[in-house]
Amino acid sequence: MKVTFLGTGSAQGVPPVFSRNSFFENIRKAKSKELRSRAALRIGLHSQVDFGADSNLQNIRYGMDMYDVKNIFITHTHSDHLSCFDLFDVYKMSYEKPEYCNPNPLNLYLSKSAYDWVYKSFLPVVKIKPLEKRIIPHPLDYFNTYKNENILFETLKGHHTGYGENEFSLNYLFKNIETDKTLLYAVDTGYYSEETFEYLQSRKADYIIMECTFGLDNSRGNIGDKHLNLKTFNQQIQRLAHLGFLTEKTPVYLTHISPNTELCYKEFQNIVSQYEFNYILAYDGLMFEY
Repeated sequence: MKVTFLGTGSAQGVPPVFSRNSFFENIRKAKSKELRSRAALRIGLHSQVDFGADSNLQNIRYGMDMYDVKNIFITHTHSDHLSCFDLFDVYKMSYEKPEYCNPNPLNLYLSKSAYDWVYKSFLPVVKIKPLEKRIIPHPLDYFNTYKNENILFETLKGHHTGYGENEFSLNYLFKNIETDKTLLYAVDTGYYSEETFEYLQSRKADYIIMECTFGLDNSRGNIGDKHLNLKTFNQQIQRLAHLGFLTEKTPVYLTHISPNTELCYKEFQNIVSQYEFNYILAYDGLMFEY
């Protein structure tokens, strides 16, 4: 099963649309690995994590579309991770030509708090009525196990909060039943609570994808904040390794990178390569087999 990083940037994207400096201008001209759309992940043919406003362009960029996607896993309700207009209204517009669309329904996985905000607060206010029986919501509990086709997944509680009442982000621990490999997708997360560490101490990951939003900026992303910097990222990985959740050889991908890091890809990768773990700076379009 192929995993594709559709996007690896934070909410502003990299470079941010309203900003201009020499670093950002070089990215715009070179269109290199520093160019980051909003974070999203495709898992195999049928599953995607998060669906933001960049989704259409991301799919076009990598020769994809959403036709075969059956499952969308939402981490939280912030608009760079869930663009309700693009998901619900544009989907409805697409279905004006149903013969061009997949006849199977789309499963939408999200926390119960996120579900309440989307279906009871946001959609009624903006007067968007989802197509009945086309997008099927699945409100999820934290720290539970679910199964869908060839993917078994568990739900973890992040420290990051969304728009919903008492909504904390969902991190997903996916298991590929065919290969028996596990993948942790932890975006957005912040530094985990003790209940999340405790839940993970009896588990193990073969691949980890985790936000490192603020990079070397030690003024943001400290323990207690809603995102990680490189220092707290490494502390969290060390804690998870101590629990037996990973080893020094486990591939750990850094994603959800803020433009304020202002580091080119090689510089950032050289820095993270000095750590004891197998840190890999993700970039848009990066793929690996899972």
